[in-house]
Amino acid sequence: MAIEMEKGSVSIDAQNIMPVIKRWLYSDKDIFLREVVSNGCDAITKYRMLNPGTEEPMSVTVSVDKDNKTIAISDTGIGMTADEVRRYINQVAFSSAAEFMKNFDEKDKEKGDIIGHFGLGFYSVFMVSDNVEIETLSYQEGAEPVHWASADGMDFEISQGSRAVHGTTVILHISEEEKEFLEMYRVREVLNRYCGFMNSPIYLEDVNAKPYDKPGFDRYAQGTDLEIKYFETRLNGDTVSLAAGFDGVCVFVNDIVDANVVDRLYEMGVKMIALRCAGFNNVDTRACFGKLHVFRVPAYSPYAVAEHAMALLLTINRRTHKAYNRTREFNFSLAG
Repeated sequence: MAIEMEKGSVSIDAQNIMPVIKRWLYSDKDIFLREVVSNGCDAITKYRMLNPGTEEPMSVTVSVDKDNKTIAISDTGIGMTADEVRRYINQVAFSSAAEFMKNFDEKDKEKGDIIGHFGLGFYSVFMVSDNVEIETLSYQEGAEPVHWASADGMDFEISQGSRAVHGTTVILHISEEEKEFLEMYRVREVLNRYCGFMNSPIYLEDVNAKPYDKPGFDRYAQGTDLEIKYFETRLNGDTVSLAAGFDGVCVFVNDIVDANVVDRLYEMGVKMIALRCAGFNNVDTRACFGKLHVFRVPAYSPYAVAEHAMALLLTINRRTHKAYNRTREFNFSLAG
């Protein structure tokens, strides 16, 4: 059943709470990242508790898109239904983890690790954001994806979402005053400081990665219906959830496309794997049979091979690598 658009305001005297959060509750603004990443790790813990023995790779990925001024924190955890979003997001001071643990089996010994899936801490994101979105899909069978959005933490909209696999993505549209958090070094610093000992893998990716690749792909996409998104992080079992919502993935030699990744891609509706090289030993083609189409470069250009061979010869005979280092340091002496 599709989710109808609805609008409203968060409960529990939000008009009084939000200024407190923004001005006094957190003295260090970078705490917002710890709060959201911690929420993601808690959601993964919940999923593992409800699915003991699961071999699904679980992780939290922090994606920085400096061009579009966004930070997305995505987990592969339990996710939320529309009712849970209304309950845990719109009721500010309510801790879903407290209720979860109260109703969970008391004999479980790891329950103390859960701080709270979404409580007051979530609203720290509004200290650095002009707008916040949530894309989430519950692990429950038949659940519908949900989209939540708010510009100030007080008024919100809930509508049909687009997430294809269970988990939650929190998208922060960073304000101009807080653009320091769009720098990779700054985000890495915060993650190292606050998130180094959390109980799930945490990955950091630069969405605006490898600029030398983009012009060629963008040129061919012009005038077509193609939408291309770039990821610096390698494709493997921990990062495969990033492919959700896409028809195909373009991989390179260091990406790991084993049977587990192939199955996850197939479950998410991905139809094609395109390789940017002639070799395909990193792709389990047997697992792809009957599920995904695999395309590769048929052969390397003989001109490219000849050019590479000549470059290697010049390196040996002319020491071009050493010459490069010297000229970079403004050393133009013929004697070296």
